Amino acid sequence: MITSPVIVLGGGGHANVCLDLMSRQKLSCLGYVALTHSPELDVHYTYLGADEIVFNYSPEKILLVNGIGKISGSTLRKEVFEKFKTNGYSFATLIHDSCVTAEDVSIEEGAQLMAGVVINAGSTISANTIINTRAVIEHNCRLGPHTHISPGAIVCGGCNIGSNVHVGAGAVLIQQIEVGNDSVIGAGSVVLKHVYEKSIVFGVPAREVIT
Repeated sequence: MITSPVIVLGGGGHANVCLDLMSRQKLSCLGYVALTHSPELDVHYTYLGADEIVFNYSPEKILLVNGIGKISGSTLRKEVFEKFKTNGYSFATLIHDSCVTAEDVSIEEGAQLMAGVVINAGSTISANTIINTRAVIEHNCRLGPHTHISPGAIVCGGCNIGSNVHVGAGAVLIQQIEVGNDSVIGAGSVVLKHVYEKSIVFGVPAREVIT
């Protein structure tokens, strides 16, 4: 149970979703930090200033929520997480009440499980990972840190997904697929074979896109 007050990093759409989830769970929110304030967020939440404002608060007194979304090819979410971890701060793990997770699922610091997510037995969700709305992670999967499983994606049993991977909305990975670090799987793709590190794949079946 989260009892410490929380500051949200970021002022965009993903931050708004995190703030709504926190509100539903009655978490104490001090506000959000971003380069500029967001009129949309300002209706309900306090703008504290730029990221550096966080350093005015003791790491022992607060928790952070990473409200930076993960889009394909971006490392910003990872960089923000590592910046504050290096300075001794801890991140809250957010799990929507409608999620279904097996008892032995491992969920690491700062992971975010959004509405309708299903995670089955023996799976590991690493730090700072987003499992977005109605995504399904089947049994015995491992998801590396800073990875984003977009809304409606399905990861079948025994898949091993690396660090900082983006799996697009509605994509399907069949069982036992391995995905290398820093890869992108396009929305709606069906992945039938392993994906190499730093690859971009798209289509049905998914094929590598040469850039």
